[in-house]
Amino acid sequence: MEIAVWQHCIQEVTALNGLHPGTTVNVGVMGGGTRVNVVPDEAWAKIDARFNTFEAGQALDRLIQQVATKSTVAGTRIEVSGGIEKGPMEKTRATAYLVELAQSVAEMLGFSFNDVQTGGASDANHIGELNIPVLDGLGPVGGDDHSPNEYMDSDSIVPRTALLAGLIEAISIHRDKLSAFVKTSPGN
Repeated sequence: MEIAVWQHCIQEVTALNGLHPGTTVNVGVMGGGTRVNVVPDEAWAKIDARFNTFEAGQALDRLIQQVATKSTVAGTRIEVSGGIEKGPMEKTRATAYLVELAQSVAEMLGFSFNDVQTGGASDANHIGELNIPVLDGLGPVGGDDHSPNEYMDSDSIVPRTALLAGLIEAISIHRDKLSAFVKTSPGN
């Protein structure tokens, strides 16, 4: 009986993937009960949702709340707790300008990097929520994040440190233009 509730919820929540560009939803951890031969009095699931704009996050949150109103098994109910914990690092004119500055510095140093927006979360999200332009991922090159195979390319440490120093200098030189972008951004 409980499986019907789980299946219904997981299918509906998972169907929200791609609701907006960059929106991902994953029901990744589930649990409940005390023993295999006892019908559990409760079960739970944790949802990881990622999105590129605050509006997309709010829409996703509302839809997850709607899923919770549709219990398909008599005598059961679904409760949603939590919500948006970290807002996204939205792409703004100011962050786009920071990317241009960083790419210009990297080019002067003899390498390049791509501007990629992901649904991940970092401490930079807290800064972005304050409408302060911020870039993430300027550190050493690596991969397989959060896995036993996570690695860092030690040859990237010096160039990435030089990039950061050059970007700080470029920001100080172009701070008036950057400030103008911030003043004209939504929310100000």
